[in-house]
Amino acid sequence: MILEKSEEIVRSIGKVLIGKEDVIKKVLMAVYAKGNVLLEDTPEDQPEPELPPVTPVLPDGGQEKKNPLLTALQVLVPVLGIVSIAAAAALGFVARREVVLRRKRRLLEGGGEQFGRAAYTLLERDLKGAGGFTEQTLEGLGINRRETERFRQITERCVFGGFDPTENERGFVIGFMEKAGDALLRRGELLKRVRNRYVLCIGIR
Repeated sequence: MILEKSEEIVRSIGKVLIGKEDVIKKVLMAVYAKGNVLLEDTPEDQPEPELPPVTPVLPDGGQEKKNPLLTALQVLVPVLGIVSIAAAAALGFVARREVVLRRKRRLLEGGGEQFGRAAYTLLERDLKGAGGFTEQTLEGLGINRRETERFRQITERCVFGGFDPTENERGFVIGFMEKAGDALLRRGELLKRVRNRYVLCIGIR
């Protein structure tokens, strides 16, 4: 979804900033990553916005002077348009993630079978793109087999035995899920991390 939206943004802005597709993509990546952007360009390469006519100031030599305000606007107007569109898209993805995470946390508020099934299912879904819910996958994320085995034991006892987890067990399961989710969000290249965070909504915090 984020890729399609990003491509749509690039195409829309590309109608105004012709030949600047690479710059637009880099600005979007920086906005998604909450980074900073330093843009350098020459005004001649940018399409002129529609502005009221400016009366040229002619010196004695008869040559027209460049208006510094017009030159600044020629650069700033397109750049501000890019930043505004990218910022709006980024805020939309951030808001969506918050909604999904609240839904996940509500599922973990139940007890017994509901808690065990929710914990196991949510973690299995998060790990799907990383190799599945296996000890090898979790070890690659820095989680040892002993922790994985305890997580399985608690969730299986809740699901198949109908037991309510103790506060200590509930805290361990949620902490385990947070640890796995955080490790997944730090894994891979920038675009993959953005996809995991804002499209797949991995993690519970």
